[in-house]
Amino acid sequence: MTKNITKLAKQLIRFPTTEDNQKAKKQCFNFIINYLKNSRLKIKKIITPIGSALYITNTTTKPIICLVGHIDVVPGNYADYIPKIIGNKLFGRGAIDMKGSVAVLIEVIKNAPAGTAPLSLLLVDDEEKSTGTAARVAIQQLNLRPHFTIVAEQTDFNLVTQQKGTVNVTLTYRGRAAHSAEPQNGVNALDKLIAKITQLQNLPLWKTKKKFRPTISLTTLAGGEAKNSIPATATATLNIRYTNGEDKRQLLNGIKKIKEPRLKIGCVVKPLMTVPKNNCNLQRLKKLLDVFTCQTTAFEKSATGSDAKYFSEAGLPVVVFGPIGRNYHAKNEWADLKSLESYYSILNQFINSYS
Repeated sequence: MTKNITKLAKQLIRFPTTEDNQKAKKQCFNFIINYLKNSRLKIKKIITPIGSALYITNTTTKPIICLVGHIDVVPGNYADYIPKIIGNKLFGRGAIDMKGSVAVLIEVIKNAPAGTAPLSLLLVDDEEKSTGTAARVAIQQLNLRPHFTIVAEQTDFNLVTQQKGTVNVTLTYRGRAAHSAEPQNGVNALDKLIAKITQLQNLPLWKTKKKFRPTISLTTLAGGEAKNSIPATATATLNIRYTNGEDKRQLLNGIKKIKEPRLKIGCVVKPLMTVPKNNCNLQRLKKLLDVFTCQTTAFEKSATGSDAKYFSEAGLPVVVFGPIGRNYHAKNEWADLKSLESYYSILNQFINSYS
């Protein structure tokens, strides 16, 4: 099975499935459909205004277990899409985020024997996009209600039970241009915008000493057209992460307080993900992992997000759990090949435990 997983992962890596490459994403989905054409699996493609999803299932009834992955990747150099193996590592864009894992998920559902628990696989092509919602649309359109969902992000075989929610804020201030030698005749949009940003950065919720805490990051700032002109407009974006409903409430109240006629505010709010640690299926997976790895599996919290948030939003138990790798979104991204094989074995054992 290792050879099959490695070969499939390498084939998937060769597709440069970045946000702006719709052709490559379509080709990658078509490749997967063709790869599974001789199986008895049922496949449905869901197209949304932002992204697409591929829903694969071995049942005509509702699935008990849903596996989730994404085929899109962040941009890389040409060489990043040429997979290579060095030692026990598979290198390439998306090797661990997450085409190596997707290869495992495909092989798991493809080879699931008759009598296995009803199983489904949801693959999306917009997870890396800040506005991506294909997973949310798929859950709604398909009325997905699995007993348990596993999202295959890299976790080094630990179990992520909480991920922060996200608020992406865009601020645009419209001032009035003037000569920089006569600033009193204008309204400096950059000065005004920076003051608004400072107000948000001074909210009390950032001052907690908890390790898993909300964060605010100024990610872009632009304004002005000439060195000797007061800027008439200025725009900034902030990426904000919250850990609970109270964080979110305080943040949205803080945003309301900076409103004024010259300031345009745009917000894209994404839910947080959480699952009770005493969930019976989570405990079932943990016990299996403890035996497989011969150590106590850790429950973790993550500052980053995933499509797990949409299952949590729908009230569905979900965990983020995946193999070993490093350097996602960076140079020399790699996935550990032995861990991909182990991931396949663990998922099969978990699924078979329902039979």
